[in-house]
Amino acid sequence: MTLRSHIKSLGAGTVLTLSLVGLPLSTSSLAGALSPAPCSPSQLTLSLKMSAPSYASGVAVRSVLHITNNGATCALTFSASSPAFSITNSAGALEWNNCFSAGVAGACSMVAYLRSVGAHQSIAQAVSWDQTTGAMRQRVAIGTYRVSATLSAIMKTATTTFVLKK
Repeated sequence: MTLRSHIKSLGAGTVLTLSLVGLPLSTSSLAGALSPAPCSPSQLTLSLKMSAPSYASGVAVRSVLHITNNGATCALTFSASSPAFSITNSAGALEWNNCFSAGVAGACSMVAYLRSVGAHQSIAQAVSWDQTTGAMRQRVAIGTYRVSATLSAIMKTATTTFVLKK
């Protein structure tokens, strides 16, 4: 059975998980085997929301990326690094990203999966940050921070800011 016929036999709405070693994966690389078609950048809108505008020291910072499909049902690639979330301080220095390992920015898993996004539907992906940075997991300073979420399959980024206070 070919990859194309196997994927089609799975049916609509099935999540396909692929584990790759050293190979980049995008929905478009599997386009011939997919139904529905890959999502295009023009049909998706990203918005990034915080659970609160400010957080006290030690409180988990939670952000949610909302992906809205403004067109026909389509397929989108997700992985540990897509969406890629990052948090920078007011000087632009990276404090955290969702590929941190032992407090140090590192490589994400190479596992990817495809998710069907219904016509005129939204899906969401959330992350939490414990307000620490670096290998020693030091608490970051109070101040204004920027969180960004990039969906690499369509090369779009959403950003917002929040405040850490005493």
